[in-house]
Amino acid sequence: MIRIKITAGFLFILIQSIFSQSSFYPSFIVKNSNDTIYGTGNISKNQEYCLFKKFDATEFIKYYPNEINAFRVIGGKFYVSKEIKESDGKSNWYFLEFLVDGKIDLFTISNSQRYFLKKENEDFLELYDNIKSIKEIDGKSYAIQNKNYLGYLRFYMSETPQLYPEIDKMNRLEQRKLVKLSVDYHNAICNEYGCVNYTKDLPKVTYKFELFTGVTHHNKYYTPQIGVLVHVWSPLTNEKLFIKTGIIYSDSPYFRKESDEINDYTYTIKIPISFQYVFGKKKFKPTFAFGWPTGIILISSIQAGFVYSISKKYEISLNGSLDGVVAALISEHHRIYNNQFGHSINCGIIYNFKK
Repeated sequence: MIRIKITAGFLFILIQSIFSQSSFYPSFIVKNSNDTIYGTGNISKNQEYCLFKKFDATEFIKYYPNEINAFRVIGGKFYVSKEIKESDGKSNWYFLEFLVDGKIDLFTISNSQRYFLKKENEDFLELYDNIKSIKEIDGKSYAIQNKNYLGYLRFYMSETPQLYPEIDKMNRLEQRKLVKLSVDYHNAICNEYGCVNYTKDLPKVTYKFELFTGVTHHNKYYTPQIGVLVHVWSPLTNEKLFIKTGIIYSDSPYFRKESDEINDYTYTIKIPISFQYVFGKKKFKPTFAFGWPTGIILISSIQAGFVYSISKKYEISLNGSLDGVVAALISEHHRIYNNQFGHSINCGIIYNFKK
C-alpha cells in the first residue's frame, strides 16, 4: 500500500509539472512610461513575473511587476503591478489580477483566496478569510472563522446599506460574489460612467459531452467499448486543463485473478476519471491525459491524441491509452493483464456547451 501511494504521488507531481508549463498568448505590456507594446507572453503561476516578447523578437524577457505597469492577455485576464505588504511586515511586488475597475477596484492573486480593494481616499485593503481562533465548547475545541472581511466590506460600502444583506450572506470569500458585489456597489452610487468588469467575458465553468466508441485490449483479445464522457473546464483555474468522467461499457481487466485460466468476456460498467491537457487554440489541438479508465488506482493510464473542431459546437476526438502504468511500476501488472500492457483506442464526437 505504501508503494502504491508513493508511486501515485510521484505520478501526480509529474503530471502537475507537465501541466504547469505555460503556453504563450497574444498579449501586451504597459511600461512605466505608459507605452504599450504588443507581442506574446504569459504570467507566472504565482503572478510574481511575466514572460513577454515583441512579435519581431526571438527571445522572451522576464518582467517583474516593479519594472512595468501592467500585463494583459488580449481577450483574457488583465494584471496590474502592486506592492503588497505581507503579514510578516515585508513587502512583495505582484501582478494582481484586475477584476473590477469602478468606484471600488477589486483585485486578486489567482488561486490564493487573497483579494484586495482600492477605494478613493481609503487605504489599499486586503480581505482575509482565515480561521484564527479556537473556542472551547463543552470541553471540545472548535475552529472559529474570522469574518472580519464582512466589517471591512460594510465600511467600504457604507453608502449602500441596501447591499448589507448581500454582504452578510458571504460565508467565505468567493470571487464571483465579490465581483457581483463590487459591480452592484458601483451601479448604486455612480451614474457618471460604468464600471469595467474584466471577468464578464471570461467563461466560469463550461461543459462538453462526448459520445465515443473504440476497442480495448486488457486481456488476451480486443473487445469493443462505448461510453459517454463529460468534460469539465474551469478557465479561471486553468485555461488548458479538463477533468473528464462519465460511463463506459466494456470488458473488464481480470483484476487479481488467475487470468491465464479465464477466456470469457466480462462486460461491465466503469466510471473513469482523467485529467486532460489540451495544447493550442487552433482547430487541431493535441491532447495529453492521465487517469484511471476503470476507477481503480492501479489500472491507471497515460493517454494521448487530438481534438479537431469542425464547428463552434462540435469537435471530433481520437486518442489512445497505455493502461496499467502504476501497476507496472510496482510489479503488479502480471496479476491484472494477459498482455504486455493493456491499451485502448477510441474516437468520439464532442458537443460543446460553451457560448
